[in-house]
Amino acid sequence: MIYKNKSYNLLLINSAFNTLGMSFFNIVFLVYASRFVHSSIFVSIAEFVILLPFILSVYTGYLADKCSKKIELLKWTSWIQSLLFLGIGSLIIQQGSITTFALIAFIKLISDTLATFKNGLRLPILKRILRNDEISSAFGKLQGINSIMELIGQPLGVSVFTFLGSSAYFVGIINAILYLCSGLVLVKMSEKLVFERLDNQKFNLKSNFGQIKKVFEGENSSYFVVILLMIVFANFIFSGIGPLTDLFMIRFPLLVGQYGVSVLIFNSALSVGMILGSFNTKDKITNLKIEQLLKITFILIVLFSFFIVNISFLAPVVILLMAYVAAKIVPKINSLIVENVSEENLGQIGGGINSLFTFIVPIGSSFFILLANFIGVRWTFDMIALVCLLVLIIIFILKDKSQRSV
Repeated sequence: MIYKNKSYNLLLINSAFNTLGMSFFNIVFLVYASRFVHSSIFVSIAEFVILLPFILSVYTGYLADKCSKKIELLKWTSWIQSLLFLGIGSLIIQQGSITTFALIAFIKLISDTLATFKNGLRLPILKRILRNDEISSAFGKLQGINSIMELIGQPLGVSVFTFLGSSAYFVGIINAILYLCSGLVLVKMSEKLVFERLDNQKFNLKSNFGQIKKVFEGENSSYFVVILLMIVFANFIFSGIGPLTDLFMIRFPLLVGQYGVSVLIFNSALSVGMILGSFNTKDKITNLKIEQLLKITFILIVLFSFFIVNISFLAPVVILLMAYVAAKIVPKINSLIVENVSEENLGQIGGGINSLFTFIVPIGSSFFILLANFIGVRWTFDMIALVCLLVLIIIFILKDKSQRSV
């Protein structure tokens, strides 16, 4: 049983503290940005800062693979993040200024980039300490625990920021403590897990793409390119839905009159969906293939785009369902990576897949934000629904042609 695996449990706790700290600060960052005069601009910048580090995942994963003492680096990286948020607590004096916002954004950017580096360190460790038949379940439980931490972190962040005078000082101190704890839990973890140092390994995107193709062939798919395009496009759409929802709720808060509470409702629905999807591994949806899960996701995006602008109070229900389905996809991808990629390349390939699927995110986020500013948020959601319907039709046509050619 994976829960009897001491090393896995320590990594689980480490990840939980990291996720709690990140979710705690993400929502505070958005609420802080929404309080400026030109709130739409500042919220858009905040969303972009949150997304930007993911594009660096392939390179931070490559750097992680070159490191031999991965556990040691996991600890020290957590403590560096702790120091960064102590910087927020000690340096930010002036509230509500552009300089303050820029400083918070810069520290957030560095911390999240370090977080992607830590993900690259964690994958080879998990491969070393888990059996093949434990991998999928282990990633599911890891995802579920992280979703619970997000659910706790969001109301905690709003509460601290609101009831303690909207002070970034307290936010920084609490986050520093969380990251300090995430490093401390690894002190007892065995440091005998030393990995080969790969000084001669080159950063090669072409080689990475070949290994990524091999990963998805592990699911016996005969149309790899179609799956790849589906995932990339899904990320493109998702990158727009988050910022668009935030912008929409600035003008039309959901049920209640406060923007922060409206964001909390949507994020809570997202977290609950992820938790239910992660821990419920005996439903029929779990047995579906990745491409089938993605098709369901596109249908739910169409429904969400309709509900958010017409029947807003039902939109969180659709978000919950989307998260439930997405919770089935992520462990499948992670288990395919660990099972089909060699230990010395796990960080780079895992980061490469993450970068490939999120490379489009800053582009999508910027595109939809700009489009919303030109034609309005309502029309932008209508366009998303129409495009998703067209993509579903194209996918079925491409799949049919692929099957005929086999």
